[in-house]
Amino acid sequence: MLMYAILLVPVVLCCIFLPGKSTTLSSSKQRESDKKTRRRAFWLLLPFFVLLALKSTSVGADTDQYTRMFEMVQFDVFEKHYGRVEGGYRLFLIVLTKIFDNPQWQFIIFAAFTLIVFVYFLERNSCKPEWFVLMFLALNLYAFYMTGIRQAFAMTICLLAYEKIKEKKLVWFLLLVALAMSFHTAAMFFIPAYFIAHLKTTKTKIPLYIIVFIIAAIYNEELFMFAGDAFEIEYGIEQAGNGYVMIGLMFIITVLSFLRLKTLIAYNENNKYLIQLNVIHMGLWMLRLFSRTAERPTMFYTFFTILLVEQLIMSIKNKETRAIVNVCVTGFATLYFFYRLPGMGIAPFEFFW
Repeated sequence: MLMYAILLVPVVLCCIFLPGKSTTLSSSKQRESDKKTRRRAFWLLLPFFVLLALKSTSVGADTDQYTRMFEMVQFDVFEKHYGRVEGGYRLFLIVLTKIFDNPQWQFIIFAAFTLIVFVYFLERNSCKPEWFVLMFLALNLYAFYMTGIRQAFAMTICLLAYEKIKEKKLVWFLLLVALAMSFHTAAMFFIPAYFIAHLKTTKTKIPLYIIVFIIAAIYNEELFMFAGDAFEIEYGIEQAGNGYVMIGLMFIITVLSFLRLKTLIAYNENNKYLIQLNVIHMGLWMLRLFSRTAERPTMFYTFFTILLVEQLIMSIKNKETRAIVNVCVTGFATLYFFYRLPGMGIAPFEFFW
């Protein structure tokens, strides 16, 4: 726990004291501001991704299994034990085993790839990357990246697909999602993101969203069984008895996003996409209350809720109010991270050597 506390200190201090990036700069100043965002994102993320690369098999529930997968590809017995694993991940292992003998390289390459994509994503979408890093830790995404490599690969590729949503390039979006699905089939749940993100964002759609949420909640088992049959994946229904804190947070964020709809879109036009993707996230979290089956699909959308929280704070015009909200959100996220840390399976941290 001490390791994470030490690394978290500079993130928290940057959240409180460093200013966010303005969205009203001239083109030359905007480029310079983007460079600063890129540097800040890189240096804040780097220590955590070094841990991701150099962890031992005791850190993360599935880390040992991924090590065994690497070794089974080496000894050509992978098909016997993991024949249903997606082709993209399988090809990734085959290439790695041709170059490296040590399975640790799987985690090193994975950490390097995700770090590069995260910095790219934050440079283009974040006004204050410190908040993204803090909430990436607090909302359990970092712990998941420590253990679920296949889906984490898919989630990272879907961050690139989000850029194609903004650019309205459907073919490229679908190709990137298909690539993500070759690492983990759950990426199929990101396909609706393109179409829902491009719906007109208005308050009049709120009753429609509520009706859809209610129908989805009533027929949640049928929905996931249908998805399993359609995509030939096994989705059992595992009952859930928790998640109420997260659904409460999602409700607050969603309500605030619609109350401040005009302000958010005036501040940054791309916020219309974040608001819609957050609605999907909210809906999936409602399903998560009934079954843990929905937990994995929700993770593809958590990134965009994090960005929406950032935009909600940055769009507050009064500096004093914004500073108070900033301190409150930063403090809550920090405490929430340490509250959840004992159950995340990543502490105590151990290096692989």
